[in-house]
Amino acid sequence: MPRYHKRAVLIVVDFVLLIIALRLPMAIRLGQLEVPEGEGTWALVLAAPLITLAILWRFNVYRVVTRFVGYRGASQIGLAVGLSTLIWALLVFLSGQNGIPRSIIIPYGVLGALALIAVRYAIKAILNSADIMTAREYTRVPPRPTLIYGAGRMGIELLNNVRRARDRDIVAFIDSSPTLWRQYAGGVKVYPPSRLASLVESEAPCEVLVALPGSQRQERREVLKELEKLPVTVKVLPAYEDFTSGHVGVNSLRNVDVNDLLGRDPVMPRHELMERNTRGKSVLVTGAGGSIGSELVHQVVRQLPRLLVLLEISEPALYKIGNPRRVGKVAGRCCQASRRYGSRLGQR
Repeated sequence: MPRYHKRAVLIVVDFVLLIIALRLPMAIRLGQLEVPEGEGTWALVLAAPLITLAILWRFNVYRVVTRFVGYRGASQIGLAVGLSTLIWALLVFLSGQNGIPRSIIIPYGVLGALALIAVRYAIKAILNSADIMTAREYTRVPPRPTLIYGAGRMGIELLNNVRRARDRDIVAFIDSSPTLWRQYAGGVKVYPPSRLASLVESEAPCEVLVALPGSQRQERREVLKELEKLPVTVKVLPAYEDFTSGHVGVNSLRNVDVNDLLGRDPVMPRHELMERNTRGKSVLVTGAGGSIGSELVHQVVRQLPRLLVLLEISEPALYKIGNPRRVGKVAGRCCQASRRYGSRLGQR
């Protein structure tokens, strides 16, 4: 539906709810459901919801997307209904009409605010539970089938974030805890690790998201080794402590790096020891174009050696690591020397 049509429907619903919120306390106060008598009483009865709707419109309540209504939207409704109730109460007192009991003014404001907030949260729950998408979301690429390894708090939080992003379809959980097997976490079934290969074959997921905390480093390493054999993309989440503090979300999913495969915490280099053996000295790095060698070159360059010789069997890798923009001017000056040194070794 166009947004103006949806706003019109919501205004009609709000009008009906406000009439009920006014008539219910009036019926309780009078002991029966009476039809207002006189044009003045009718005018005051209709004025209450109309004033409230006008204030709601002025507070831009109808510009809030209902499926994303939250604390701010609820507070806007509360303020708008409170202000409109105050204006209507002033109108009732100044009119001098006896058909409107003064004791229903506060109940009208409370019931009206609660009813308007409740109906929006009900609509939000219906849309989310039924997975009803907006027109723009229908044009998106279909969500990718995905598995989550880890059905703990970290995995459940990841599931909620993935559902909000709507770019992945979580088809199953994998967890090593037997108490969770064949149970449902967030509406998704949990399977044992022994079913991992069969699930990849039957569900054909594009990705496996590993949601294990840092305390389960050994299990994470074993899981990654197992996933290496399967035709899926693997992404991992950072530490659980960062995730709960709000610093990590779906956008923080990253590819597997070497630290995830270690069975221990990474050992940081001792800079004073590196400086003692490299600063102002001639240093030869063999295999300088590889992953380890290139990192070693970066470490050595920071210590300002007198001469840095790069030895590498691959000419493109040697050129790449010898680029001054990558490792600095020292490596750039030593690049030609390393080529000459390497060619002499090759001749021998």
